[in-house]
Amino acid sequence: MQTVAAGLTELTDDELKKLLRHIYREELPCPVTADTLACVGFQSRHEWISAALRGLDAAGVKAVLVAVIAERRKAAEDAGPVLPDRRRDPAVVNVEEVEWTPVIEGLKTKALSQATGGRGLSAVLYWLEAGKRTGPMTPSGESALTVLEGNPILSMAGQYHTLHPGDYVAIVSDGDIELISPGEAESRFMITEIDPSGGP
Repeated sequence: MQTVAAGLTELTDDELKKLLRHIYREELPCPVTADTLACVGFQSRHEWISAALRGLDAAGVKAVLVAVIAERRKAAEDAGPVLPDRRRDPAVVNVEEVEWTPVIEGLKTKALSQATGGRGLSAVLYWLEAGKRTGPMTPSGESALTVLEGNPILSMAGQYHTLHPGDYVAIVSDGDIELISPGEAESRFMITEIDPSGGP
């Protein structure tokens, strides 16, 4: 994009968004000039910005700034997550470092506690495709479920509960539980369990 080469790469994301806000609020007349940029706090950057946005009306400036912000966001997504330093304490693991393990069709897991060598506590991340179900699961010991994404339906003690992201459920039933991903959205949730035997 020509405008990026002309100077907008010198601006941070926050500065780009601030500039865009001034345009939307009509606080920055267009075409932009060194004087009008100085009035909204961009006096030290006016040369780069003026070169990038020279001659553009408000609609053109908006289009350019939105495109640059979107381009940066896409580049960050394409680059993938920044994994933490692997030289840290082995008791710390990032979820992106753990491989998914297929369980049944439409269901896979990441055993996070196992990846850290944890004992006595099980923490498993679940990914359930839309329209799929986990099948009956029997918790061992004290358990809890935390919903991270989607609206899974929990079957527990003969009752059904529609859950939402951020919901935390204390699993008090002695019987099986089951989770279902309804509709067209997948679900992600974590189940933590305390092994009453204290682990291996």
